Amino acid sequence: LGEFFPVSAVHGMLAAIGVIIIAKQIPVALGVSAKGEPLELLKDIPQFVAEANPAIAAIGVVSILIMFLWPLVRKRVAIFKAIPAPMVVLAVAIPMGMGFDLLHEHSYVLQGHKYQLGDQYLVSMPDRVFGMFDEVTLPDFSALKQPVAWKWVFMFFIIGSLESILSAKAVDIIDPWKRKSSMDRDMLAVGIGNFCSALVGGLPVISEIVRSKANIDNGARTRFADMWHGVFLLVCVALIPTFLHRIPLASLAAMLVYTGFRLAHPSEFMHVYHIGREQLAIFVTTLVAVLATDLLVGIAIGIALKMVIHVMNGVPLRSLFKTYLDVEQQDAETCVIRAHQSAVFSNWIPFRRQIEDLGLTQRQNVILDLSGTRFVDHTVMNKLHNMQRDFEQE
Repeated sequence: LGEFFPVSAVHGMLAAIGVIIIAKQIPVALGVSAKGEPLELLKDIPQFVAEANPAIAAIGVVSILIMFLWPLVRKRVAIFKAIPAPMVVLAVAIPMGMGFDLLHEHSYVLQGHKYQLGDQYLVSMPDRVFGMFDEVTLPDFSALKQPVAWKWVFMFFIIGSLESILSAKAVDIIDPWKRKSSMDRDMLAVGIGNFCSALVGGLPVISEIVRSKANIDNGARTRFADMWHGVFLLVCVALIPTFLHRIPLASLAAMLVYTGFRLAHPSEFMHVYHIGREQLAIFVTTLVAVLATDLLVGIAIGIALKMVIHVMNGVPLRSLFKTYLDVEQQDAETCVIRAHQSAVFSNWIPFRRQIEDLGLTQRQNVILDLSGTRFVDHTVMNKLHNMQRDFEQE
């Protein structure tokens, strides 16, 4: 299933997630409470600026400036190379929060306007070491006797599984080394993790793009980065919750705004445009559709547009989901796969299975002859180049 999604649509989904993160975190960085759909939040940004709480906005704006400018400082000053921007943000934001006395409820007046300050602008944490265990809640299994409970079980299962696959595919795309995640392992891990989390009253989660992007940006190279990320979070929440409580939410929002910007960077639009205008159309359509609806509906719209473009480019309808392949043995060690009709994202899975069967299972050299096709799309070409690398490594 993970192999089905077209590359441009996944890139569009990534950019949309970046925009959603920015839209949802700007109000937090300005000290404004706001709810709504991403497009509504984007439209209301001027209003958020006008209603900003100056003290909180000062923390948020300074933190955002540090996130964007610190990488330039690290490039020019060797001594700062080992210090990541988020650590600098915390080193500045926590003292600012203490200076504004955010731990205690109070108000201040600025230019005739009265503003409230208090610990609602700080990270919510237990008030003592190991206080997180007070939040453990055992499940009420009697709820499973109700049909409506099973409806939600399957909704979480289907939506969470699809979004996890999409997220894992997206992280593979932004991986500097272009490695491939094991989707089976990812699904198993997410399933076991959610099951164990539910047993102590936790929420279901999916594979996370934002944390993965943060790890990649800070030089992560292996899966151990993910594991240590989780371990450090757990240890910090367990042992230093009162210290974590001093972190202003505006500073964390600034870090997320920067991560969102990296996901929706203007260079992504230029990169897709250089591949082809039709790829840019799919990219932008998916981005807007995800913002206007949700992740699954948005990517479905992107896929539908890609199929329409394929048909307009002469792809026979019968070959949209079916591959037409001939295999010819050239010699004892080499075989030729000849494709007919089309080679597009929607018929890629049986195509890939045939290549893997001959190349990886039977250990043969594989020559692909695509001259008999009427159309080969960008996604298939991209995946073929990736398979070429896989074969070389194997």
